[in-house]
Amino acid sequence: MMKQKFKYQVVTIGFAVSTGLILSGLNLEVQAKEQSYFITNYLLLSADSVAQNISAIDLFRKAYQNRYTWNNQFPGYTAAIEFKQGKDKYNGYIRVDPDLRTVEVTGINDEEASQTIKNQLLMLAVHRRQTLFETAHKNKTFKFVSAKSSGIKEIVEEGGKAPARYQIANNQIIQVSRLLGPHAVVVKTLDTKTTPEGYIATQYQSTFHDAKTNQLIGSEISSDTYTKIGNYYLPVRQVIQHTEDGDKFEAEFNFTDIKLIQPKSS
Repeated sequence: MMKQKFKYQVVTIGFAVSTGLILSGLNLEVQAKEQSYFITNYLLLSADSVAQNISAIDLFRKAYQNRYTWNNQFPGYTAAIEFKQGKDKYNGYIRVDPDLRTVEVTGINDEEASQTIKNQLLMLAVHRRQTLFETAHKNKTFKFVSAKSSGIKEIVEEGGKAPARYQIANNQIIQVSRLLGPHAVVVKTLDTKTTPEGYIATQYQSTFHDAKTNQLIGSEISSDTYTKIGNYYLPVRQVIQHTEDGDKFEAEFNFTDIKLIQPKSS
């Protein structure tokens, strides 16, 4: 039986969390002390942030809408999968339905391996889900903060259970800092793929700190490869390198024989 090694695997959803696409599905109940610590260390607002509020929301909206997503006509897809973690290797088949919420894994008898693949596919799919900015960031306010690097704009989003901080450069969201329960999480984009329909984060690093003490708990680097099939860019490989308490683990997902689902003839 394979051991589940990615204790903090939730962060592999990466920029789906960063842009609020599945915020309602996460438990973000945060104690007041944790909020205070996070705000003190991550969200020091500049004096002129209020005056720039409109520009901040416009800049963030533009970067948000520049992400590559699958449109409403996306038919879903099937593929063969090879999943490797440590010395364990599994081969089977997957199906991702057009709603991007239903995933099937067949041909793999190990329940834990099958569930890990399913979870990862859902995480990959949620990156590509198309959600209107007005829906994902309803009733939120955006303010500029002082950026530490030239060419980078930093923005704080407020109005939820905990604030989030974004870095934006070249019309891309390149870093997100936010609270997830007791953890302060930072997701940083390391590389992207540019398509005519928007950019895809292809390598990103997630780090976890204790929100009270700022102690590093773990980190993770995900490297994703996409290829165009039909009218859509689909994942063909993902490698996750995870470090926790000094231990390092790696998981690899390889997809072959990828096919868009053909509509049923009436």
